[in-house]
Amino acid sequence: SYLKLPHMGIEAAQLGVNKFNQWEKLYLAGIPVPPTKLVNPETNRSEILDYDIVKPVDSRGARGVLAFDSLSFRQHCVEALSHSNLKTVIAQQWINGRQFSTESIICNGEALFTAIAERNYSRLTQFYPYVIEDGSDSPAELSSYEFSQVVRVIEQSCIALKWTNLTVKGDLILDENGVVYVVELAPR
Repeated sequence: SYLKLPHMGIEAAQLGVNKFNQWEKLYLAGIPVPPTKLVNPETNRSEILDYDIVKPVDSRGARGVLAFDSLSFRQHCVEALSHSNLKTVIAQQWINGRQFSTESIICNGEALFTAIAERNYSRLTQFYPYVIEDGSDSPAELSSYEFSQVVRVIEQSCIALKWTNLTVKGDLILDENGVVYVVELAPR
Protein backbone atom coordinates (compact mmCIF):
# COMPACT_ATOMS: atom_id res chain seq x y z
CA SER A 1 0.00 0.00 0.00
CA TYR A 2 2.81 2.39 0.92
CA LEU A 3 4.49 1.79 -2.45
CA LYS A 4 1.14 1.91 -4.24
CA LEU A 5 1.63 -1.60 -5.63
CA PRO A 6 -1.24 -4.02 -6.23
CA HIS A 7 -2.01 -6.00 -3.08
CA MET A 8 -4.83 -7.90 -1.43
CA GLY A 9 -5.41 -5.35 1.34
CA ILE A 10 -4.71 -5.46 5.06
CA GLU A 11 -8.00 -7.09 6.10
CA ALA A 12 -7.73 -9.83 3.49
CA ALA A 13 -4.09 -10.47 4.39
CA GLN A 14 -4.96 -10.77 8.09
CA LEU A 15 -7.32 -13.64 7.24
CA GLY A 16 -4.27 -15.52 5.99
CA VAL A 17 -2.46 -15.32 9.33
CA ASN A 18 -5.21 -16.09 11.84
CA LYS A 19 -6.74 -19.55 11.39
CA PHE A 20 -9.72 -18.87 13.63
CA ASN A 21 -10.68 -15.62 11.91
CA GLN A 22 -10.31 -17.37 8.54
CA TRP A 23 -12.39 -20.34 9.74
CA GLU A 24 -15.11 -17.99 10.98
CA LYS A 25 -15.26 -16.08 7.67
CA LEU A 26 -15.47 -19.34 5.68
CA TYR A 27 -18.04 -20.85 8.05
CA LEU A 28 -20.28 -17.76 7.78
CA ALA A 29 -19.98 -17.94 3.96
CA GLY A 30 -21.28 -21.53 4.00
CA ILE A 31 -17.96 -23.13 3.03
CA PRO A 32 -17.57 -26.64 4.51
CA VAL A 33 -14.98 -26.36 7.32
CA PRO A 34 -14.22 -28.68 10.25
CA PRO A 35 -15.96 -27.75 13.51
CA THR A 36 -13.53 -25.38 15.26
CA LYS A 37 -13.48 -23.43 18.51
CA LEU A 38 -11.15 -21.20 20.46
CA VAL A 39 -9.78 -23.02 23.50
CA ASN A 40 -7.26 -22.61 26.28
CA PRO A 41 -5.78 -25.04 28.84
CA GLU A 42 -8.66 -24.27 31.23
CA THR A 43 -11.39 -25.15 28.71
CA ASN A 44 -13.79 -27.63 30.31
CA ARG A 45 -13.43 -31.18 29.00
CA SER A 46 -17.16 -31.34 28.26
CA GLU A 47 -16.69 -28.54 25.70
CA ILE A 48 -14.11 -30.46 23.65
CA LEU A 49 -15.61 -33.95 23.48
CA ASP A 50 -16.19 -33.72 19.71
CA TYR A 51 -12.74 -32.28 18.96
CA ASP A 52 -9.50 -34.13 18.23
CA ILE A 53 -6.81 -31.61 17.22
CA VAL A 54 -5.38 -28.53 18.91
CA LYS A 55 -3.30 -25.98 16.97
CA PRO A 56 -2.00 -22.42 17.21
CA VAL A 57 -4.00 -19.87 15.24
CA ASP A 58 -0.88 -18.26 13.83
CA SER A 59 1.71 -20.96 13.22
CA ARG A 60 2.77 -22.56 9.96
CA GLY A 61 2.97 -26.20 8.92
CA ALA A 62 2.72 -28.86 11.61
CA ARG A 63 4.33 -26.77 14.38
CA GLY A 64 2.14 -27.05 17.44
CA VAL A 65 -0.51 -29.27 15.81
CA LEU A 66 -1.33 -32.10 18.23
CA ALA A 67 -3.99 -34.76 18.56
CA PHE A 68 -5.54 -35.01 22.01
CA ASP A 69 -7.99 -36.89 24.14
CA SER A 70 -9.73 -35.67 27.28
CA LEU A 71 -6.77 -36.70 29.46
CA SER A 72 -4.06 -35.08 27.32
CA PHE A 73 -5.95 -31.93 26.27
CA ARG A 74 -4.48 -29.54 28.84
CA GLN A 75 -0.86 -30.64 28.23
CA HIS A 76 -1.21 -30.53 24.44
CA CYS A 77 -3.00 -27.19 24.55
CA VAL A 78 -0.10 -25.71 26.54
CA GLU A 79 2.37 -27.06 23.96
CA ALA A 80 0.31 -25.63 21.08
CA LEU A 81 0.24 -22.27 22.88
CA SER A 82 4.04 -22.26 22.99
CA HIS A 83 4.02 -22.10 19.17
CA SER A 84 1.62 -19.14 18.99
CA ASN A 85 2.85 -15.54 18.98
CA LEU A 86 -0.77 -14.51 19.58
CA LYS A 87 -1.01 -17.01 22.47
CA THR A 88 -4.25 -18.32 21.00
CA VAL A 89 -5.15 -21.88 20.02
CA ILE A 90 -8.07 -23.63 18.43
CA ALA A 91 -9.48 -27.13 18.69
CA GLN A 92 -10.72 -28.78 15.51
CA GLN A 93 -12.60 -31.93 14.73
CA TRP A 94 -10.65 -34.44 12.65
CA ILE A 95 -12.48 -35.09 9.37
CA ASN A 96 -11.89 -38.56 7.94
CA GLY A 97 -11.15 -38.59 4.25
CA ARG A 98 -8.53 -37.97 1.62
CA GLN A 99 -6.32 -35.02 2.54
CA PHE A 100 -4.98 -32.70 -0.12
CA SER A 101 -2.40 -29.98 -0.43
CA THR A 102 -3.27 -27.59 -3.23
CA GLU A 103 -1.65 -24.67 -5.03
CA SER A 104 -3.84 -22.42 -7.14
CA ILE A 105 -3.39 -19.32 -9.24
CA ILE A 106 -6.43 -17.09 -8.72
CA CYS A 107 -7.13 -14.30 -11.21
CA ASN A 108 -10.23 -12.14 -10.75
CA GLY A 109 -11.65 -14.80 -8.41
CA GLU A 110 -11.21 -17.67 -10.87
CA ALA A 111 -8.74 -20.52 -10.45
CA LEU A 112 -6.67 -20.51 -13.63
CA PHE A 113 -4.52 -23.41 -12.46
CA THR A 114 -4.70 -25.81 -9.52
CA ALA A 115 -2.18 -28.50 -8.61
CA ILE A 116 -3.30 -31.12 -6.08
CA ALA A 117 -1.14 -33.53 -4.08
CA GLU A 118 -2.64 -36.21 -1.83
CA ARG A 119 -1.12 -36.03 1.64
CA ASN A 120 0.09 -39.13 3.43
CA TYR A 121 -0.62 -39.49 7.14
CA SER A 122 0.07 -43.23 7.41
CA ARG A 123 2.36 -42.82 10.44
CA LEU A 124 0.04 -40.83 12.72
CA THR A 125 0.17 -43.48 15.45
CA GLN A 126 3.97 -43.50 15.32
CA PHE A 127 4.16 -39.69 15.56
CA TYR A 128 1.30 -39.33 18.10
CA PRO A 129 0.43 -36.82 19.46
CA TYR A 130 2.01 -34.80 16.65
CA VAL A 131 0.03 -34.52 13.42
CA ILE A 132 2.73 -34.71 10.78
CA GLU A 133 2.36 -35.40 7.08
CA ASP A 134 4.88 -38.06 6.02
CA GLY A 135 4.80 -37.64 2.27
CA SER A 136 2.42 -37.10 -0.61
CA ASP A 137 1.46 -38.39 -4.03
CA SER A 138 1.35 -35.89 -6.84
CA PRO A 139 -0.69 -35.36 -8.79
CA ALA A 140 -3.56 -36.72 -6.70
CA GLU A 141 -5.74 -39.26 -8.47
CA LEU A 142 -9.14 -37.61 -8.69
CA SER A 143 -12.07 -38.00 -11.01
CA SER A 144 -12.83 -34.94 -13.12
CA TYR A 145 -15.87 -34.30 -10.89
CA GLU A 146 -13.79 -34.50 -7.67
CA PHE A 147 -11.18 -32.19 -9.19
CA SER A 148 -13.87 -29.68 -10.18
CA GLN A 149 -15.34 -29.81 -6.65
CA VAL A 150 -11.94 -29.05 -5.09
CA VAL A 151 -11.41 -26.11 -7.47
CA ARG A 152 -14.96 -24.83 -6.86
CA VAL A 153 -14.43 -24.80 -3.07
CA ILE A 154 -11.09 -23.00 -3.46
CA GLU A 155 -12.72 -20.35 -5.66
CA GLN A 156 -15.67 -19.91 -3.28
CA SER A 157 -13.29 -19.64 -0.33
CA CYS A 158 -11.16 -17.02 -2.05
CA ILE A 159 -14.27 -14.99 -2.87
CA ALA A 160 -15.40 -15.19 0.78
CA LEU A 161 -11.94 -14.07 1.94
CA LYS A 162 -11.77 -11.31 -0.73
CA TRP A 163 -8.68 -12.91 -2.24
CA THR A 164 -9.19 -12.15 -5.92
CA ASN A 165 -5.69 -12.08 -7.45
CA LEU A 166 -3.02 -14.25 -5.84
CA THR A 167 -1.63 -17.71 -5.54
CA VAL A 168 -3.13 -19.70 -2.69
CA LYS A 169 -2.01 -22.82 -0.83
CA GLY A 170 -4.81 -25.01 0.46
CA ASP A 171 -5.23 -27.81 2.98
CA LEU A 172 -8.44 -29.61 2.05
CA ILE A 173 -10.20 -32.88 2.83
CA LEU A 174 -12.53 -34.87 0.59
CA ASP A 175 -14.70 -36.95 2.91
CA GLU A 176 -16.40 -40.26 2.14
CA ASN A 177 -19.62 -38.39 1.19
CA GLY A 178 -17.84 -36.30 -1.44
CA VAL A 179 -17.84 -33.10 0.63
CA VAL A 180 -14.72 -30.96 0.24
CA TYR A 181 -13.70 -29.32 3.54
CA VAL A 182 -11.28 -26.41 3.83
CA VAL A 183 -8.96 -26.90 6.80
CA GLU A 184 -7.06 -23.71 6.01
CA LEU A 185 -5.74 -21.57 3.17
CA ALA A 186 -2.59 -19.50 2.91
CA PRO A 187 -2.21 -16.55 0.53
CA ARG A 188 1.10 -16.34 -1.28
